[in-house]
Amino acid sequence: MHKDKLPLRGAWIEIDLDQLQHNLHSIRQLTGSKTLLMPVVKADAYGHGCVRCAPALVEAGADRFAVATLEEGVQLRETGVTTPIHCLGYLPPRQYPAALEYDIIFTVYELSQAVDISAAAVKSGRDATVHIKVDTGFTRLGFPVSEQAAEQIATISQLPGLRLEGVFSHFAAADFADKSFSVYQDQNFRTFLKLCGQKGVNFPIRHIANSAAILDMPQYNYELSRPGIILYGCRPSPEVKYPPNLSPVMSVKAEIARLMTVPADTFVGYGCTWQATRESTIATIPLGYADGFSRLFSNNGYVLVNGQRAPIVGRVCMDHIMIDVTDIRPSTPLHEGSIVTILGTDGKDSITADELAEKMGTINYEVLCLLGTRLPKVYLQNR
Repeated sequence: MHKDKLPLRGAWIEIDLDQLQHNLHSIRQLTGSKTLLMPVVKADAYGHGCVRCAPALVEAGADRFAVATLEEGVQLRETGVTTPIHCLGYLPPRQYPAALEYDIIFTVYELSQAVDISAAAVKSGRDATVHIKVDTGFTRLGFPVSEQAAEQIATISQLPGLRLEGVFSHFAAADFADKSFSVYQDQNFRTFLKLCGQKGVNFPIRHIANSAAILDMPQYNYELSRPGIILYGCRPSPEVKYPPNLSPVMSVKAEIARLMTVPADTFVGYGCTWQATRESTIATIPLGYADGFSRLFSNNGYVLVNGQRAPIVGRVCMDHIMIDVTDIRPSTPLHEGSIVTILGTDGKDSITADELAEKMGTINYEVLCLLGTRLPKVYLQNR
Protein backbone atom coordinates (compact mmCIF):
# COMPACT_ATOMS: atom_id res chain seq x y z
CA MET A 1 0.00 0.00 0.00
CA HIS A 2 1.35 3.45 -0.93
CA LYS A 3 2.02 5.74 2.04
CA ASP A 4 -0.55 8.25 0.71
CA LYS A 5 -3.23 5.54 0.97
CA LEU A 6 -2.51 4.61 4.56
CA PRO A 7 -5.27 5.21 7.13
CA LEU A 8 -4.87 8.42 9.12
CA ARG A 9 -2.47 8.28 12.07
CA GLY A 10 -3.54 9.23 15.58
CA ALA A 11 -2.67 12.93 15.30
CA TRP A 12 -3.38 15.24 12.39
CA ILE A 13 -3.86 18.78 11.12
CA GLU A 14 -7.18 20.05 9.78
CA ILE A 15 -7.02 22.82 7.18
CA ASP A 16 -10.25 24.72 6.57
CA LEU A 17 -10.04 25.75 2.92
CA ASP A 18 -13.40 27.50 3.14
CA GLN A 19 -11.99 29.76 5.86
CA LEU A 20 -8.83 30.32 3.82
CA GLN A 21 -10.93 31.53 0.90
CA HIS A 22 -13.06 33.66 3.20
CA ASN A 23 -9.91 35.29 4.59
CA LEU A 24 -8.72 36.16 1.08
CA HIS A 25 -12.09 37.69 0.23
CA SER A 26 -11.94 39.74 3.45
CA ILE A 27 -8.42 40.93 2.61
CA ARG A 28 -9.65 41.95 -0.85
CA GLN A 29 -12.23 44.16 0.82
CA LEU A 30 -9.43 45.86 2.75
CA THR A 31 -7.14 46.48 -0.22
CA GLY A 32 -9.76 47.28 -2.84
CA SER A 33 -10.37 45.67 -6.19
CA LYS A 34 -7.66 47.66 -8.00
CA THR A 35 -4.83 46.18 -5.92
CA LEU A 36 -3.46 42.82 -7.01
CA LEU A 37 -3.16 40.24 -4.25
CA MET A 38 -0.12 37.98 -4.08
CA PRO A 39 -0.67 35.47 -1.26
CA VAL A 40 2.57 34.38 0.34
CA VAL A 41 2.69 30.57 0.25
CA LYS A 42 6.35 30.05 1.13
CA ALA A 43 7.29 27.51 3.82
CA ASP A 44 4.57 25.19 2.50
CA ALA A 45 1.97 27.94 2.95
CA TYR A 46 3.16 28.57 6.51
CA GLY A 47 2.72 24.88 7.27
CA HIS A 48 -0.76 24.66 5.74
CA GLY A 49 0.24 22.81 2.56
CA CYS A 50 0.76 24.93 -0.55
CA VAL A 51 -0.26 22.20 -3.00
CA ARG A 52 -3.82 22.25 -1.66
CA CYS A 53 -3.99 25.86 -0.51
CA ALA A 54 -2.83 27.46 -3.77
CA PRO A 55 -5.65 26.08 -5.98
CA ALA A 56 -8.20 27.12 -3.35
CA LEU A 57 -6.72 30.61 -3.36
CA VAL A 58 -6.80 30.79 -7.16
CA GLU A 59 -10.47 29.82 -6.97
CA ALA A 60 -10.97 32.67 -4.48
CA GLY A 61 -9.30 35.22 -6.76
CA ALA A 62 -5.57 35.21 -5.98
CA ASP A 63 -3.72 37.08 -8.71
CA ARG A 64 -0.28 35.52 -8.20
CA PHE A 65 1.82 33.79 -5.54
CA ALA A 66 4.98 34.54 -3.59
CA VAL A 67 7.47 31.83 -2.67
CA ALA A 68 10.94 31.85 -1.11
CA THR A 69 12.71 29.17 -3.16
CA LEU A 70 12.74 27.77 -6.67
CA GLU A 71 11.67 24.39 -5.30
CA GLU A 72 8.49 25.91 -3.89
CA GLY A 73 7.68 27.55 -7.21
CA VAL A 74 8.31 24.38 -9.20
CA GLN A 75 6.10 22.41 -6.81
CA LEU A 76 3.23 24.78 -7.57
CA ARG A 77 3.82 24.62 -11.32
CA GLU A 78 3.90 20.83 -11.29
CA THR A 79 0.55 20.72 -9.51
CA GLY A 80 -1.06 22.81 -12.23
CA VAL A 81 -0.76 26.40 -10.95
CA THR A 82 -0.50 28.73 -13.96
CA THR A 83 -0.75 32.13 -12.25
CA PRO A 84 2.45 34.20 -11.92
CA ILE A 85 4.82 32.97 -9.21
CA HIS A 86 7.36 35.36 -7.71
CA CYS A 87 10.41 34.05 -5.86
CA LEU A 88 11.07 36.68 -3.19
CA GLY A 89 14.44 35.30 -2.14
CA TYR A 90 17.89 34.41 -3.41
CA LEU A 91 18.35 32.08 -6.37
CA PRO A 92 21.87 30.80 -7.06
CA PRO A 93 22.93 31.22 -10.71
CA ARG A 94 22.84 27.45 -11.25
CA GLN A 95 19.05 27.65 -10.78
CA TYR A 96 18.45 30.38 -13.36
CA PRO A 97 17.78 28.00 -16.29
CA ALA A 98 15.20 26.05 -14.28
CA ALA A 99 13.55 29.26 -13.04
CA LEU A 100 13.20 30.37 -16.66
CA GLU A 101 11.82 26.98 -17.69
CA TYR A 102 9.15 27.13 -14.99
CA ASP A 103 8.39 30.81 -15.59
CA ILE A 104 9.33 31.99 -12.09
CA ILE A 105 9.60 35.75 -11.52
CA PHE A 106 13.09 36.77 -10.39
CA THR A 107 13.99 39.11 -7.54
CA VAL A 108 16.96 41.26 -8.55
CA TYR A 109 18.98 43.24 -6.01
CA GLU A 110 22.42 43.55 -7.68
CA LEU A 111 23.54 44.58 -11.17
CA SER A 112 25.78 41.53 -11.60
CA GLN A 113 22.84 39.28 -10.79
CA ALA A 114 20.73 40.95 -13.50
CA VAL A 115 23.54 40.51 -16.02
CA ASP A 116 23.72 36.78 -15.28
CA ILE A 117 19.93 36.36 -15.50
CA SER A 118 19.97 38.20 -18.82
CA ALA A 119 22.64 35.86 -20.19
CA ALA A 120 20.67 32.82 -19.03
CA ALA A 121 17.49 34.21 -20.59
CA VAL A 122 19.13 34.87 -23.95
CA LYS A 123 20.66 31.39 -23.94
CA SER A 124 17.33 29.77 -23.16
CA GLY A 125 15.31 31.80 -25.63
CA ARG A 126 12.89 32.81 -22.87
CA ASP A 127 12.38 36.24 -21.34
CA ALA A 128 12.90 36.58 -17.60
CA THR A 129 10.34 38.60 -15.66
CA VAL A 130 12.11 40.67 -13.03
CA HIS A 131 11.14 42.64 -9.93
CA ILE A 132 13.73 44.99 -8.45
CA LYS A 133 14.21 44.69 -4.68
CA VAL A 134 15.00 47.92 -2.81
CA ASP A 135 16.57 48.06 0.64
CA THR A 136 14.63 50.86 2.30
CA GLY A 137 15.81 50.07 5.82
CA PHE A 138 15.53 46.32 6.41
CA THR A 139 19.21 45.66 5.59
CA ARG A 140 18.69 42.24 4.10
CA LEU A 141 18.41 42.21 0.30
CA GLY A 142 17.99 45.11 -2.09
CA PHE A 143 19.52 48.00 -4.00
CA PRO A 144 20.37 50.98 -1.82
CA VAL A 145 18.40 54.18 -2.30
CA SER A 146 20.97 56.15 -4.28
CA GLU A 147 21.70 57.85 -7.57
CA GLN A 148 24.20 55.11 -8.43
CA ALA A 149 21.60 52.40 -7.85
CA ALA A 150 19.14 54.23 -10.11
CA GLU A 151 21.78 54.32 -12.84
CA GLN A 152 22.23 50.57 -12.43
CA ILE A 153 18.48 50.06 -12.76
CA ALA A 154 18.58 52.04 -16.02
CA THR A 155 21.32 49.70 -17.23
CA ILE A 156 19.27 46.65 -16.20
CA SER A 157 16.25 47.97 -18.09
CA GLN A 158 18.27 47.76 -21.32
CA LEU A 159 19.57 44.22 -20.84
CA PRO A 160 18.30 41.70 -23.38
CA GLY A 161 15.93 38.99 -22.26
CA LEU A 162 14.68 40.88 -19.19
CA ARG A 163 11.16 42.21 -18.63
CA LEU A 164 11.25 44.76 -15.84
CA GLU A 165 7.77 44.29 -14.43
CA GLY A 166 7.96 45.50 -10.85
CA VAL A 167 9.77 47.01 -7.89
CA PHE A 168 9.30 46.24 -4.20
CA SER A 169 10.57 46.55 -0.68
CA HIS A 170 9.70 45.05 2.70
CA PHE A 171 8.66 46.71 5.94
CA ALA A 172 10.77 45.95 9.01
CA ALA A 173 8.39 47.21 11.69
CA ALA A 174 4.90 47.49 10.20
CA ASP A 175 3.57 45.32 13.02
CA PHE A 176 4.51 47.96 15.64
CA ALA A 177 2.00 50.48 16.94
CA ASP A 178 4.59 53.16 16.20
CA LYS A 179 4.57 53.43 12.40
CA SER A 180 7.37 56.02 12.14
CA PHE A 181 9.94 53.58 10.73
CA SER A 182 7.43 52.31 8.17
CA VAL A 183 6.75 55.88 7.08
CA TYR A 184 10.51 56.37 6.77
CA GLN A 185 10.82 53.24 4.64
CA ASP A 186 8.03 54.28 2.33
CA GLN A 187 9.65 57.68 1.90
CA ASN A 188 12.84 55.90 0.87
CA PHE A 189 10.83 53.73 -1.51
CA ARG A 190 9.27 56.79 -3.14
CA THR A 191 12.67 58.45 -3.40
CA PHE A 192 14.01 55.40 -5.19
CA LEU A 193 11.05 55.42 -7.60
CA LYS A 194 11.65 59.10 -8.32
CA LEU A 195 15.36 58.54 -8.97
CA CYS A 196 14.56 55.69 -11.36
CA GLY A 197 11.90 57.80 -13.08
CA GLN A 198 14.52 60.49 -13.70
CA LYS A 199 16.55 57.83 -15.50
CA GLY A 200 13.57 56.93 -17.66
CA VAL A 201 12.61 53.78 -15.76
CA ASN A 202 9.08 53.34 -14.45
CA PHE A 203 7.55 50.18 -13.04
CA PRO A 204 4.06 48.84 -13.83
CA ILE A 205 3.82 47.12 -10.44
CA ARG A 206 5.00 48.57 -7.11
CA HIS A 207 4.59 46.70 -3.82
CA ILE A 208 5.63 47.08 -0.21
CA ALA A 209 2.54 46.18 1.87
CA ASN A 210 2.74 43.02 3.97
CA SER A 211 0.04 41.70 6.33
CA ALA A 212 0.49 44.39 8.97
CA ALA A 213 0.48 47.18 6.40
CA ILE A 214 -2.68 45.81 4.77
CA LEU A 215 -4.42 46.05 8.15
CA ASP A 216 -3.00 49.31 9.48
CA MET A 217 -1.63 51.29 6.53
CA PRO A 218 -3.90 50.99 3.48
CA GLN A 219 -2.14 53.94 1.82
CA TYR A 220 0.76 51.61 1.04
CA ASN A 221 -1.13 49.03 -1.01
CA TYR A 222 0.08 50.43 -4.36
CA GLU A 223 -0.58 48.12 -7.33
CA LEU A 224 0.01 44.90 -5.39
CA SER A 225 -0.05 43.69 -1.77
CA ARG A 226 1.42 40.57 -0.18
CA PRO A 227 -0.84 39.00 2.47
CA GLY A 228 0.98 36.42 4.56
CA ILE A 229 0.09 35.52 8.14
CA ILE A 230 -3.36 37.17 8.00
CA LEU A 231 -4.26 34.89 5.12
CA TYR A 232 -4.02 31.99 7.57
CA GLY A 233 -6.09 33.79 10.19
CA CYS A 234 -3.37 34.95 12.59
CA ARG A 235 -2.53 38.50 13.57
CA PRO A 236 0.93 39.91 12.73
CA SER A 237 1.33 41.14 16.31
CA PRO A 238 -0.81 42.25 19.26
CA GLU A 239 -0.06 45.86 18.28
CA VAL A 240 -1.94 45.59 14.98
CA LYS A 241 -5.68 46.08 14.76
CA TYR A 242 -7.27 42.82 13.69
CA PRO A 243 -10.69 42.41 12.08
CA PRO A 244 -12.90 39.67 13.53
CA ASN A 245 -13.71 38.19 10.12
CA LEU A 246 -10.17 36.82 9.71
CA SER A 247 -10.10 33.46 11.48
CA PRO A 248 -7.54 30.64 11.83
CA VAL A 249 -7.37 28.06 9.08
CA MET A 250 -5.34 25.40 10.93
CA SER A 251 -6.42 23.11 13.76
CA VAL A 252 -4.41 20.27 15.29
CA LYS A 253 -6.20 17.26 16.75
CA ALA A 254 -5.26 13.87 18.14
CA GLU A 255 -6.76 10.75 19.64
CA ILE A 256 -6.16 9.49 23.14
CA ALA A 257 -3.83 6.52 22.76
CA ARG A 258 -4.11 5.33 26.35
CA LEU A 259 -6.05 6.20 29.50
CA MET A 260 -4.71 5.09 32.85
CA THR A 261 -5.48 5.78 36.49
CA VAL A 262 -2.37 6.09 38.63
CA PRO A 263 -1.97 6.38 42.42
CA ALA A 264 -0.62 9.43 44.20
CA ASP A 265 3.17 9.88 44.02
CA THR A 266 3.40 8.35 40.52
CA PHE A 267 6.00 10.01 38.27
CA VAL A 268 5.22 10.81 34.64
CA GLY A 269 7.66 11.05 31.74
CA TYR A 270 11.37 11.59 31.14
CA GLY A 271 13.30 12.97 34.08
CA CYS A 272 10.42 12.36 36.48
CA THR A 273 9.59 16.08 36.35
CA TRP A 274 5.91 15.66 37.31
CA GLN A 275 4.52 13.66 40.18
CA ALA A 276 0.87 13.02 40.94
CA THR A 277 -0.30 14.52 44.23
CA ARG A 278 -3.46 12.42 44.20
CA GLU A 279 -4.96 9.52 42.31
CA SER A 280 -4.96 10.83 38.74
CA THR A 281 -6.19 9.91 35.30
CA ILE A 282 -3.46 10.34 32.70
CA ALA A 283 -4.06 10.31 28.95
CA THR A 284 -1.29 9.66 26.44
CA ILE A 285 -1.52 11.60 23.16
CA PRO A 286 0.46 10.41 20.08
CA LEU A 287 2.08 13.75 19.20
CA GLY A 288 5.44 15.16 20.25
CA TYR A 289 8.30 17.46 19.44
CA ALA A 290 9.06 15.60 16.19
CA ASP A 291 5.65 16.88 15.08
CA GLY A 292 6.62 20.47 15.88
CA PHE A 293 5.08 20.50 19.37
CA SER A 294 7.91 22.07 21.34
CA ARG A 295 9.51 20.63 24.48
CA LEU A 296 8.91 24.08 25.94
CA PHE A 297 5.35 22.88 26.59
CA SER A 298 6.66 20.35 29.11
CA ASN A 299 4.61 20.93 32.29
CA ASN A 300 3.68 24.22 30.63
CA GLY A 301 0.63 23.98 28.43
CA TYR A 302 -2.84 22.65 27.88
CA VAL A 303 -4.89 20.48 25.54
CA LEU A 304 -8.64 20.88 25.07
CA VAL A 305 -10.64 17.84 26.11
CA ASN A 306 -14.44 18.00 25.97
CA GLY A 307 -14.05 21.78 25.66
CA GLN A 308 -12.02 21.96 28.88
CA ARG A 309 -8.32 22.52 29.53
CA ALA A 310 -6.24 19.54 30.55
CA PRO A 311 -2.67 20.34 31.61
CA ILE A 312 0.34 18.75 29.93
CA VAL A 313 2.25 16.77 32.55
CA GLY A 314 5.82 15.62 32.28
CA ARG A 315 8.18 16.36 29.45
CA VAL A 316 7.07 16.46 25.84
CA CYS A 317 8.49 13.33 24.21
CA MET A 318 9.56 12.95 20.60
CA ASP A 319 6.27 11.28 19.65
CA HIS A 320 3.97 11.62 22.69
CA ILE A 321 2.67 13.93 25.37
CA MET A 322 0.81 13.06 28.54
CA ILE A 323 -2.07 15.11 29.93
CA ASP A 324 -3.91 15.06 33.24
CA VAL A 325 -7.64 14.58 32.59
CA THR A 326 -8.61 13.94 36.22
CA ASP A 327 -10.73 17.10 36.43
CA ILE A 328 -12.31 16.88 32.98
CA ARG A 329 -16.09 16.82 33.38
CA PRO A 330 -17.42 13.76 31.54
CA SER A 331 -19.99 15.45 29.29
CA THR A 332 -18.82 12.75 26.90
CA PRO A 333 -17.10 9.81 28.63
CA LEU A 334 -13.43 9.64 27.68
CA HIS A 335 -12.01 6.52 26.12
CA GLU A 336 -9.06 5.48 24.05
CA GLY A 337 -9.76 7.08 20.67
CA SER A 338 -11.46 10.20 22.09
CA ILE A 339 -10.40 13.29 20.14
CA VAL A 340 -8.56 16.16 21.82
CA THR A 341 -7.61 19.57 20.41
CA ILE A 342 -3.99 20.74 20.47
CA LEU A 343 -4.58 23.89 18.42
CA GLY A 344 -8.00 25.28 17.62
CA THR A 345 -11.45 25.50 19.16
CA ASP A 346 -13.40 22.97 21.18
CA GLY A 347 -16.68 24.21 22.61
CA LYS A 348 -16.31 27.70 24.03
CA ASP A 349 -12.53 27.59 24.49
CA SER A 350 -9.70 27.94 22.01
CA ILE A 351 -5.96 27.39 22.00
CA THR A 352 -4.42 29.76 19.46
CA ALA A 353 -1.08 29.94 17.74
CA ASP A 354 -0.52 33.19 19.65
CA GLU A 355 -0.96 31.38 22.98
CA LEU A 356 1.47 28.63 21.98
CA ALA A 357 3.94 31.21 20.66
CA GLU A 358 3.89 33.14 23.93
CA LYS A 359 4.76 30.01 25.90
CA MET A 360 7.58 29.26 23.46
CA GLY A 361 8.94 32.80 23.47
CA THR A 362 8.46 33.09 19.71
CA ILE A 363 5.89 34.22 17.12
CA ASN A 364 2.82 32.54 15.68
CA TYR A 365 4.52 32.20 12.27
CA GLU A 366 7.02 29.74 13.72
CA VAL A 367 4.33 27.77 15.54
CA LEU A 368 2.41 27.16 12.30
CA CYS A 369 5.52 26.25 10.33
CA LEU A 370 6.72 23.80 12.99
CA LEU A 371 3.39 22.03 13.33
CA GLY A 372 3.06 21.70 9.56
CA THR A 373 6.09 19.47 9.08
CA ARG A 374 5.30 15.83 9.96
CA LEU A 375 1.62 15.69 10.84
CA PRO A 376 -0.71 14.53 8.04
CA LYS A 377 -3.20 17.11 6.80
CA VAL A 378 -6.93 16.73 6.32
CA TYR A 379 -8.47 19.38 4.07
CA LEU A 380 -12.02 20.55 4.68
CA GLN A 381 -13.98 22.35 1.95
CA ASN A 382 -17.55 23.03 0.83
CA ARG A 383 -19.01 22.11 4.20
